[in-house]
Amino acid sequence: MIPELPRTPDRSRGVERGVHTALVAALVFFSGVFLYHALRIVAYPYTVDFGEGYLLNHAGELADLRNPYRSLDSPPWLVANYPPVFPLLTAVGVKAFGFQFHFGRALSLLGVLTTGFCLYRMTRFQTEDRFAAIVAGLMWLTAYPIYNWGTHHRVDSVGIAFEALGLLFLLRRDHPRIATLFFLLALYTRQTLWVGPLAGYCYLRRVEGARAAAR
Repeated sequence: MIPELPRTPDRSRGVERGVHTALVAALVFFSGVFLYHALRIVAYPYTVDFGEGYLLNHAGELADLRNPYRSLDSPPWLVANYPPVFPLLTAVGVKAFGFQFHFGRALSLLGVLTTGFCLYRMTRFQTEDRFAAIVAGLMWLTAYPIYNWGTHHRVDSVGIAFEALGLLFLLRRDHPRIATLFFLLALYTRQTLWVGPLAGYCYLRRVEGARAAAR
């Protein structure tokens, strides 16, 4: 039996380049599928998720300068169960264009794209590898949960984008106050978005020590 000859460096490099090209091509294709689906969702005039109407009502209350955080002891017995950042942003759209889902969904799409960009920048900063950074950003766009609800009129995508921006500025270590601002915006978009600030604390504790992280 004739032993297989070892691959030459040029051949191995060619195989690696081919795998990289195929992977990026697949990610670009499915990112295009996501964007097509997302734009159709943004343009759709009716509700696609059970929570969209409640958040639109919340925005309408704020657009009319009414307090949406009222007691359940009186009509209309609706609970505003999210912090005010996303409803305040969508209230701008309600004030300008009336009651519609397009503005809030466009904000969600912008949030998804912003998070993808932050993943690209953070990966590029950490690895200095452009290919790894491109894959990181596109993997976010092709994830099934993002395809499924990323552009809905909900708080999630905008809040995650604020978290990602906070981590990006924290990673650069030259704008810690801006990072803190984005983490606060994330928490005031959705009160359960504490993973980003926790990750930032753990990163600072590992890199600069416990005292620097506590500051």
